[in-house]
Amino acid sequence: MIRTPNHLRRALRDPDTTDQLLWIVSMAGAICYLLVPLMAPMPDLIRGGVKALGVGALALIALRQAGRPGRSRDTLWLGIALSLSCLGDIFLAGRMRNAFIYGLGSFLLAHLIYFGLFARRWRRPLRPPMIRLGGSLALLTFSLFFSRWLAPTLQGLALPVMIYICAITLMVVAALWANFSTRLVVIGATLFMISDSILAVERFRGGMPLSGLLIWTTYYLGQYGIATGFLIDSHREAETR
Repeated sequence: MIRTPNHLRRALRDPDTTDQLLWIVSMAGAICYLLVPLMAPMPDLIRGGVKALGVGALALIALRQAGRPGRSRDTLWLGIALSLSCLGDIFLAGRMRNAFIYGLGSFLLAHLIYFGLFARRWRRPLRPPMIRLGGSLALLTFSLFFSRWLAPTLQGLALPVMIYICAITLMVVAALWANFSTRLVVIGATLFMISDSILAVERFRGGMPLSGLLIWTTYYLGQYGIATGFLIDSHREAETR
């Protein structure tokens, strides 16, 4: 029998064979994409398809969960955000004209959805402890200095990249302030930002050792953390209704 990890099983209500197969597909796709650089050159369509399996399968799990009794509409929006991320993966894997801009736009929309989902879980009135205030200040400071360091190399992409940096920074801050029962979401959001920072350095400031491995690993684990952490809370909320 195919089995899911314990924390993912807690995120799914009575996971059926399809849910479990999607989990296997997600992990297999993520691992296979790590091996792509070692393989012979392949068409963009196949390369993009392999890349899409990782987060695409997570999106399908979330969308299937959204259709189950007791789930809030937020689970559907989680699936949409993961689907947009999957679309962004496909764009960035290809070599079509303006692929980077299309990918950036897809991820920007995903971050805005994540921000909305996380902000809905803030405690009100807002009285975050010092560790969250300190973490938010550190994130904002990093983004400011990283943007200033990156800016001279952006040329015509300066405006969209700066907008994107603002969006992902706010997304991570929103995750830090959100009230989740697990730390998977904030860890995932932070890994997502680390992945994009490495990608920006690699693209605009020259290559760095093991950049491809670091970018994909932190990105997939980031999306995995956000998805499973959110689904765990969604399951607990459904059980209390």
